[in-house]
Amino acid sequence: MGFAAALRRSEICQLKYGDIEIIKATKQTKIRMTIIIRKSKTDQESKGQKIAIVEGGG
Repeated sequence: MGFAAALRRSEICQLKYGDIEIIKATKQTKIRMTIIIRKSKTDQESKGQKIAIVEGGG
């Protein structure tokens, strides 16, 4: 998951269970999971961002 989302070690350590959303795949979409990154090295203002991980991501 960390590789597929290109996460830093610090971002992985800050993840909480509620930050991960697993989505049922449909024929229209291959998105399987979304992750909310609350703060990162490049996001000093803590605006956060939502990252989608697609099927076979990596």
